[in-house]
Amino acid sequence: MSRVLVGGVDAGGTRTRARIADASGAVLGEGSGPAGLLDPTDPSGAGNAIEMTLRQAAERGGISLPLDLLWAGVAGAGREEGRAALQAELSSRGVAREVRVGTDAEAAFEDAFPGGEAGILLIVGTGSIAMARGPGGELARCGGWGGLLGDEGSGYRIALEALRAVCRAADGRERPTVLTRLLVQAAAVPDPQGLVSMTARAEKGDVAALTPVVIRCADAGDPVAGRILDDAVVELVRQVEVSAYRVGYRPPFQVALAGGLVSEGGPFRTRMVEGLEGHGFGVRTEGVDGARGAVTLALAFRG
Repeated sequence: MSRVLVGGVDAGGTRTRARIADASGAVLGEGSGPAGLLDPTDPSGAGNAIEMTLRQAAERGGISLPLDLLWAGVAGAGREEGRAALQAELSSRGVAREVRVGTDAEAAFEDAFPGGEAGILLIVGTGSIAMARGPGGELARCGGWGGLLGDEGSGYRIALEALRAVCRAADGRERPTVLTRLLVQAAAVPDPQGLVSMTARAEKGDVAALTPVVIRCADAGDPVAGRILDDAVVELVRQVEVSAYRVGYRPPFQVALAGGLVSEGGPFRTRMVEGLEGHGFGVRTEGVDGARGAVTLALAFRG
């Protein structure tokens, strides 16, 4: 009798991670690939990233596809039409006999608070979102509206606010800032005017990749960069507060952190922890792994 094989994918605006496991949850192969952010009008981009990463994991584990079931947690898959489009896309690629698509936030939440456990998760990477589950199973989310309408405090928004500050400084509407020199250098453009075309053609992840420059400037004492990061912390703490209120939580309680900016070792983690603790929230020290959470969800679907 052949063994049962499942896959879990965590696809975000910066990278995609895949994990293949057997029915016991033992990990057989892992892979890492490019950003897998879903464009609901064209799911092929996310499909390419997920297939590439999953095939890498299969090759490393000596596994032949298709898997029995794939659960893919994907940034941008918050609406049913987008999930359905990507599910059909992945099914057509033959990577698994059964495909389920959810959000990367759902996968991370399952890993942070498995089996219906109550808790609050704040994800801060290219985008941002807070999710909560109350003691009675109530669910709430705050944020996650995307780069145009939301993602406050995210890597994309921090970098975008810094780029805007550079443009204002060039006009004389903002105080001089070291961000000008360092962002122009990091973006490989000759002057602030070059940031216009760079930002217009860049993917969200490319813009968000400038965030560590902003953090370094703030740490070195640049007041403009410091203000941008202070504002980001305020926005993110507010997401946690609103999520907690909506599921009936009251401080003190602990918050799990996920995403490249605030995971253990992330460049924004220290500021975020200080901001949460300053408002009476504790921060869990355990790491959150979205690919691992996606495997857990895949195994749950298999029964």
